[in-house]
Amino acid sequence: MKTNTLSDTFLELTDSLSKYRRAELKSSTGSNIIENLYVDPLGNDLILKSMMKNNTTLLLGRKGTGKSTIINRFQHEVRKTKNKLALYVDVKALFEQTRKSDLSIQTVDIGLSSQSKEKLSLYAFFIEKIINELKKEIKKGVFQNKLVSFFSSNGITREEFENELNQLFDSVKKPLYKDTTASQQISQTVSSKTNQGNNNNIGFNLSTDKASVSGQMSESNQNEDIDSNEMVKVLSRFFDIIGFMDNLKSLLQRIPIDNVFICLDDMSEIDKESMEIFTDFIVGPLNNLSDEYFKFKISLYPGRDFLPSIDRQKVKTYPLDYYDLYSLGSVDKAEESAIKYTKRLIEARFDYYFKNKNMSDFFEVSSSFDINDYYKLLFQVSSNVPRIMGKILEIALQKTNSLEKKITKRIIQESARQHYKNDIEYVLTKSEYIEYKSYDESFEQYHLLELLKRIIEKANANKRQIGLSPAKIFEAYTTNTAPSNYLHVSEGMEDVLRTLEFNFFITKYSQQKDKDGENISIFSLNYGLCMDHNIISVSYTHLRAH
Repeated sequence: MKTNTLSDTFLELTDSLSKYRRAELKSSTGSNIIENLYVDPLGNDLILKSMMKNNTTLLLGRKGTGKSTIINRFQHEVRKTKNKLALYVDVKALFEQTRKSDLSIQTVDIGLSSQSKEKLSLYAFFIEKIINELKKEIKKGVFQNKLVSFFSSNGITREEFENELNQLFDSVKKPLYKDTTASQQISQTVSSKTNQGNNNNIGFNLSTDKASVSGQMSESNQNEDIDSNEMVKVLSRFFDIIGFMDNLKSLLQRIPIDNVFICLDDMSEIDKESMEIFTDFIVGPLNNLSDEYFKFKISLYPGRDFLPSIDRQKVKTYPLDYYDLYSLGSVDKAEESAIKYTKRLIEARFDYYFKNKNMSDFFEVSSSFDINDYYKLLFQVSSNVPRIMGKILEIALQKTNSLEKKITKRIIQESARQHYKNDIEYVLTKSEYIEYKSYDESFEQYHLLELLKRIIEKANANKRQIGLSPAKIFEAYTTNTAPSNYLHVSEGMEDVLRTLEFNFFITKYSQQKDKDGENISIFSLNYGLCMDHNIISVSYTHLRAH
C-alpha cells in the first residue's frame, strides 16, 4: 500500500474539518477517531456532558458549526454504556427520499382535496421511513454493543427480542379503526360543515416505493383542505404512536435499557408544515408522554427552530455561532473565547495527524506574526466555523503546491477570498437556490444581492473617509489600509440582514449601545468578501472595529 505523503495527511486533516452531516470521522484503517478529534466548543466538554444528561437538547447553528459532530461524539459516548441507546435519524435525507418516491392515492373518495390527499400520502410515507429508521438504529445499537451479552441473563433471547421488535414495528403501521364516522376522521373545520356519514372505512398501505390511502366518506366533507392539526388527527388513525411508544419502552426495559436518546439531524431543512406535523405526531408524544424515557437531541438552524410540541423551558439549548455562544461577557471576551476554541480545534487536528511535528513546520511564523496570530486569523476568515476552516486550509494546501512551501498569512487571506468566490458569493450571483434564515422570509434573492451591493459600497466609502480623515484616532491609516469591515445597524434592523448572515456574507460580532442608549448590532463582513472588494488590505494584520 502506498504510504501517505505529508500533503495526503494534510488533506485528511482538512477533510476531517469539512465533514457534512453524518459523515463519521474514521482513520485510514476504518476505526472511529471521533474521541481523538472532538473538541467541545465550551471548556471541560461542557456541551457533551450536558448532552449526556437525561433531557432534550437543542443545538442551534448555521451550516458547518459542528452540530453533527457533537451528535456523533455524543452517540460514541452513549455506546460505551450498558443501559442507554442513542438512535440517529437524518431527517432531511429521509424526507427527500420520501418526496422522490412514487406516492399514489388509490381511491380518492376520502373527503379530502387533491392537495390534502397528496400531503397525507407524503406524511404517511415519511413517518413510515422514520419508524423503519428507528428500528434499524435500535437493532444496530443493541446487537453491536455490550448489551448483546445481557439477553440470556434477563429472560429474553436475542431471537425473541428481534421477533418482538419486528412485530412491534409492523403493528404500528396497521389501521386501528374501522366503521368510524367522518367526524372522527377529520375535525370540524372553520366552515362549520357537519360530517354525518356512517360505516365509513379507511384503509392504509405502505410499501418500499408506494404509499396509498383508500376509503370512503360522506359527501358532506368532499374536497376539503385540512390544516396541520387536522392532518395529525388523520394520521393518528393509521399509526398508534402512543401504544407503540409504551410497547417499545416495555420491550427495551427487558434488556434492560434505561433511557433512549433519539438524535434528529438536519431537522430544520424540511418545510415548516412538515416539521410541525412531524413534531406534533412523533417528537412531542415520545418526549412528553414517556415518563422521561425517550429524549431528543436535535440539530436546528437558528430561526428555524420551530418545535410547537416541545416546552422550550424544559430543554437545554446551545447556540453554536460564536457570538451567541460566547457573548455572556464583553465583546473582547467573546472573541477571546472563540479564538481559544479555534486554537484547541486546530491543535487537536495537527496533534493527531502529525504527531512528531510542530505547527511551525507548516506555517511561516516570525517575530511579527507568530502562531497565535494564525489562530486569530483562522478565526477571522472562518467566523469560527470548523467546516469553513477546513475548506480554507484545503485551498491553502493547493496554494503551497502540496506543502512545498509553508502557509503564510497572505496564503490564508487569498484562500479566504477564493472560498468566498467559490462557495459563498455564488449563492447570490449564480445559484438558483439560497438558504433562507426563516420559514417566513420576505426578501427575494435579487433584493438580497442589491442589499449586499449597498453594504459593499458603504464599506468602501467608509474606507476612503477613514483614510482621509484628519481625526487623530485614524492618523495611522491611509485610504489603502483603513479597515471598514464592520456594519452597524439598529437592533430592529437585524431581521433584514439575517439571511445574509445565515449564508455567511456577514456574522454577528457584538451588540452595544449608542450615545442615546439604543441597542446597536454590529456585524463583521465576510473576510473573503473584504479581500475581494479591497475593504481590507492584504498587508493589514488584524481586523478592528472603528
